[in-house]
Amino acid sequence: MDERTEEGESHIILLNNIIDAKWQWSESVETEPSGQLFVPEPEKYTITFSADGTYLIRADCNSGSGSYVLEEDQMTLSPGPMTLVYCGSESLDYKYIAFLGNVTSISIENDQLVLYVGESGDKMIFIRG
Repeated sequence: MDERTEEGESHIILLNNIIDAKWQWSESVETEPSGQLFVPEPEKYTITFSADGTYLIRADCNSGSGSYVLEEDQMTLSPGPMTLVYCGSESLDYKYIAFLGNVTSISIENDQLVLYVGESGDKMIFIRG
């Protein structure tokens, strides 16, 4: 469970704070099992939100798009068309895509975009590209 839920707070995320920036996935923090994943090449895993409710992603050697809904700090990502090329055994593309498919909320912390995954407090941390 993340701190925002424990405190009962809901933060409104302004669309202008997230759109038109290429966000690079730099790390993930998982609670069960507990662990942290540092992404060795963040520039290969990006997401860019547009004001029209769509997003573009790069997942290593693959690219795709989709739509999103943002209400206060709650976010839902709906996948759209995507290439499905094998990027190699060291790629994090499948993990990245799986995490994005389970995003539930969003925050901005220390000028980083944080996407919360599922209900257990797992999170993806993005830096501006």
